[in-house]
This record gives sequence, C-alpha cells and structure tokens, in this order.
Amino acid sequence: MRCPAYFVLLAVFLNMVCLSGDSQAANKETIATVQAYISQRSVSVDVYGHNESGLFEYFNLITFDDTQLDYVSIAADRGALWTGYYPTHVEGNKIYVHGWSGGYSDCLSPDTSEPGAPLFHINFNVKSTASTGTAVLEFLSEFPWDGHWIGCDYNQITPSPEYYDGGVEVLGHACLLTAGCDTTGPGQQAVVDVYLHNDLNVFEYFCQLLFESANADIDSIIAQRGTLHYGNYPTHVSGDTVFVHGWADADECFYEDHSTPGASLFRIFLTVHANAPVDYVIPLNFLDNGLLWNHWVGCDLTTTDSFDAENGWLYVKQITDSRDMEIPSSNFLAQNYPNPFNPVTLIRFGIGEDSPVSLKIYDVSGRMVRELVNIRLTAGSYKMAWDGRDSEGRGVTSGIYFYRLETELFAVTRKMILLK
Repeated sequence: MRCPAYFVLLAVFLNMVCLSGDSQAANKETIATVQAYISQRSVSVDVYGHNESGLFEYFNLITFDDTQLDYVSIAADRGALWTGYYPTHVEGNKIYVHGWSGGYSDCLSPDTSEPGAPLFHINFNVKSTASTGTAVLEFLSEFPWDGHWIGCDYNQITPSPEYYDGGVEVLGHACLLTAGCDTTGPGQQAVVDVYLHNDLNVFEYFCQLLFESANADIDSIIAQRGTLHYGNYPTHVSGDTVFVHGWADADECFYEDHSTPGASLFRIFLTVHANAPVDYVIPLNFLDNGLLWNHWVGCDLTTTDSFDAENGWLYVKQITDSRDMEIPSSNFLAQNYPNPFNPVTLIRFGIGEDSPVSLKIYDVSGRMVRELVNIRLTAGSYKMAWDGRDSEGRGVTSGIYFYRLETELFAVTRKMILLK
C-alpha cells in the first residue's frame, strides 16, 4: 500500500524537525561559573565544548562585567588560539576568540561528556571595588563569524551550537585588613588595632602601614592572634612605614572569621609628638609595594593572594588635662570617657614604676570579654581604647561592663556602661 504524497512530505518534515532538534542539543558551548573573592587574582574560567562531531574551528564573542573584573589573559586547552586573520583579541569588555584544532591535519575529537572538555580558559582579576554577586560572562554575536563552529569537513556546523553563559560569583572579601582609629593629644600615647576579616583559613600574613613619623613614633607592636615574626622579612619600622609579618601559632590556623571587622590581629602603640598639630588627622594607610607585603598565605601553605584593606587614622586633639602629660607618682585607673559610650571609649591609667600590666574587660557574670593589655610597661600614663568588641571581634550587647587593671603591686576595678 502506497502512502499519499502529503503523508510522505509530513514524515520528511517531522524527521527534519527531529534532526534539527538533535543537532541543536548535540553541540554546546558552556562558560563555567566559578566562585571568587574581592581582590582575588588569576581567577580561571573554563569554556567547555560539548561536541558530537569532529571540530576544526570555532569563533566566539564573550563579554565580561568590567565593573567587577579585570581581564588578564586567555589560553587554549584544546587545540590553539588563532592570532592571524580574525584574531583572538580583547577590545574593552569584549573578548573575541578564534580557536582551531592546531593543525590542518588534526581535529578536535568528539566529546559527548557534560559539559565537555574545556576548549579554552580566561583569567581575570576581581577588582578591589567589586561587590558581591555574579559578574556575568555572556556569549554575544556582532559579525557572521561570531558564534559558530566549523566541522572537520571545513563546513560550518548548521545549526550553530547552543551557547550557555556563565560568570564569576563574587563572594565577598577573602581577606580584609582594617586599621582601627584612636583619638589622643600631643605627647600622648594612642593604640590602634588591626583586624582580620577572613573568609578563608589563614596561616601567615604580611602587611605594611604608612604613618607620619614627623608627628608620631611607634612604641611597640603586639600580636593579638598568633605570633609576630622577627626572622626573615621581620616585623619592623623603617621611616614612615610599619612592616608586619605575623603567623598563626604552631599547628594552628586563623580560621574563618566572618565578623566585621573581624578579630584583632595585632596592636600598634604610638606616641604623638609633643609639638604635633592639634585638630589634625594622622593617616594610617596600607601600602602595597611588591608581592611580598600585603598578602596572606593559606593554611595549606600554598594559597597566597593579596588582601583588600581599609585604612585607619589617628586624630590629634588639644589635651587640657595636665595629668596626661606627667609620669604618675603612683598607680591609678581613671573612669573611662565617655561613659556611657557607643561605640568607643577611652580608658586612662598610669603606673608609677615599670611593671607587668594587665587590663581586662569583664561582663556582669564575671566572664572575661576582652584583654586590652598584657605586657610589661614602663612608668607613665597610658590610654587604651575599647570598641565594644570581644576577643573574637564580635560586637557585645548593651549593658554594664567592668574593666580591671592589675600590676605587680596594684589592682582596681571600675564600672562602665555601653548603650547602643
């Protein structure tokens, strides 16, 4: 029995539709979506080729979000990238890719795995000004050769492959160092904490801070977490620059700390010069001079990258209380000011002779919240700032707190109130 002609035509049409659908699904090109952190360097994004047929040549136009990413480089993973006619190149936020099998007698063999083997990869740096969210990488087409493949028979694959966009998912700061702030007067000491907000586990860090040696001196630097290193690449002061090299204690690590600004890494004691200007801000700025300084090392000892940094300052104001200028004849612990306070209060104390000194914050239950001082000090007057955070860098709740000063021959406790 013979079928009517229109049935034959309908069958042919349906078969064409099925073949067309199969062809579209058979060949795909997919941009990976990877996770990265603000300021992370050399973030590699793979572009995969899922090809059911042999592939000789391909053309792509990929755009990237240049408000979030800086283009670094592109490299082939299968075959080679062409740099002759219709070359692989970058214009602004557009990456034009011309790839081929690498030889006229070669061919990119079929790869039916999902999503297929990488054809090439693109390296980006995440900008320090990036925000969290996905920086989209998107296939586009401007010219006839953008977005098509050529098979091993040197004919264009029709229909063209399906294209799937990707991107870089920016998670936030992998490492953020924040220099604290303090207020003091000419001839007085100030204390600045440097905090670490880390989304990754950190073993070692290097950083440098710029201050004004014409207006202040660095008295000492004390580790709050881990240990400061004084061997190779030592912690030291040179001119206007403070170089800090710190690391976690043996067999330990600075584990993830998502609090803001994070737990205190180290503390810098500064003395403002007696002739320093008043109503004046001494900046405390992070510097980035080379690969060694301003980077961290991961706990696997292989992951290194630069961190983002937020600068601090030291405000110099007129001091009218002459007691601040004298070496006290005996130990004292003054009432904190302001009190009540939010978010920062200053605690002034003095010791009449050189002594080990401890200054700790306790809550009403007697639990120690924060240790501000634990060091041997020379006779003199001092001020410490408490920013209402515990030893882990977390903000504490409103309420009554106690601060206790202990020396070899002296101990006294006072009360203060935090109101948020």
